[in-house]
Amino acid sequence: MIRVLVVSAETWKNEMSGGNVLSNIFKDLDAEFAQIYCNPGAPRNTLCQYYYQMTDAMVLANLLKRKPLGRRLLVPFSSCLNADNNATTSAVPRYYAFVKQWNLASISLIKDIVWLLSHWKNRELESFVREFNPDVIFAPCYGSHFMLALTRHIARFTGKPVVSYISDDHHSFRHFSFSPLFWLNRLLLRLNLGRTSRFYKLLYTMTEEQKRECESFMTCPVKILRKSASVDGLPMEKLINQPIRLMFAGNLYVGRVHTLLAVAHAIRVINQQGKRFELHVYSGYVPTANETTLLHDQTNTFFHGLIAPDLLAQKYQDSDIALHLESFSLGNRLKTRLSFSTKITDCLSSGCAVMVVSWSEHAGFKYLQRHQAAICVDTCDKLLPALEQISAHPSELLFFSQRAINLCRELHDEKQIANDLARDFRMVTSVQSA
Repeated sequence: MIRVLVVSAETWKNEMSGGNVLSNIFKDLDAEFAQIYCNPGAPRNTLCQYYYQMTDAMVLANLLKRKPLGRRLLVPFSSCLNADNNATTSAVPRYYAFVKQWNLASISLIKDIVWLLSHWKNRELESFVREFNPDVIFAPCYGSHFMLALTRHIARFTGKPVVSYISDDHHSFRHFSFSPLFWLNRLLLRLNLGRTSRFYKLLYTMTEEQKRECESFMTCPVKILRKSASVDGLPMEKLINQPIRLMFAGNLYVGRVHTLLAVAHAIRVINQQGKRFELHVYSGYVPTANETTLLHDQTNTFFHGLIAPDLLAQKYQDSDIALHLESFSLGNRLKTRLSFSTKITDCLSSGCAVMVVSWSEHAGFKYLQRHQAAICVDTCDKLLPALEQISAHPSELLFFSQRAINLCRELHDEKQIANDLARDFRMVTSVQSA
C-alpha cells in the first residue's frame, strides 16, 4: 500500500464536482490518503481521514491578527458513511460561486497575492506532511499562483515525486481579454507553471488536444487520464418518453446558461405545434427572473435545483437525452476549449442519448463527435433542426444511447483505468527510490 498526499484546492466531498473527481480517480487504488486543501467546509468521502485545511478566513486572521494559519482535521470513515445516507448535493460557497460565474481573474489574482503574503509556510503544515510521510504527492495543476507555490514547497522539503492533473488551459495565450492585468497574470502564470512542472514526474490530462500542447511546453511525461464510468446497472431496454425528455445537470458557469436558454427557447418554439419535448434542469445555479421565465415555465421547461447524486442517476434513467452544453461567447470558448467536463462522462454513462451543444473546436465536442457518441450541435441556429430530426426519428435516440454505452466500455472502463493508475504510481515511486 502506498501513501498518497493530495494537495488540492477543493474540499473532498463526493457530492461536489472536484471531490467527486478525486474519489473517482482513487476509488480502486490500494493506498492510504491524506489531503491538504484550501477551501471551507468539511470533507465527506470514504477514502481519506487525515486533512490539513487552510481557508480565506484563516489567511485574513493570520495577516490581520497574527493568528495561526491552518488546522488539522480527522474525519473518520464512519461519520462519512452516516452522512452519505442523507447527503444532498452541496451548493458552492457564495464567494466561489461569484468568482466562477463572473470569471473575475483580477479577484483570483488578488486572492493569490494575499495568500502568498500570509505565514503559510509554517511548522504545523510541515509537521502534518512529515508525520504522514507520503510516498507520492498528487497535486492537481490550477491557475493559482498560491497552489503552484504550495506544491513546489511540499515537493522541495519532502523530496517526494509529484503527479499532477491538469483539466483547464492555464498555459497558453489563446484567450480573449482587453485587460492588461489579465495578460500580465497570464504571463506570470505560465512562468510559474513552468517552474512547478519541473517537479512533476507525471502529468495527467483529459484530452488529446491538451496533451499535445502540454508536451510542447513541459518536460515531464504527459498521459491521458479519463474519468471512469460503469454502465453495468443500466436497463437492457429503454423506452422513449412522450414527450421526449431532455435533462441537464451541472453548473451553469462560463456562459453555459446562455446555451441552456437557447435550448429552452427552441423547445418552446417546436412545442407550439404540439408538446413534443420537455427540458428538466438540475443545478445549483440561481437563475434571474427573466431566465426563470424561460427555464421554468412548468409546461415546456422545469428547473428543479440541486438534488442528491443517487437521485440524479435515477433522473437520468427516466430521461431520453442527456445534455452537455458549452458557451458560444468568444472569451468563454477560448477559456474552455481544452476542458473535458466530468459531466460528459456522467452523460455517457447515464443510459440516455447524449446531445452536446458547443463550439465545434471544443475538446469535449471533438471527442464525442470523433467517436460518434452524441448528437452534435455546433451552433444555436441548428438546435431547432436537430430537435425536428429527433422528433421525426426518435429511434435514433436508441442508437446514440448505445454508442455512448459502447464508448464507456471502451475508453472509460473502471478496471482498466484503475490498473493503469496503479501502474503509473508504482512507476513514479520506484523511479524516485532508485
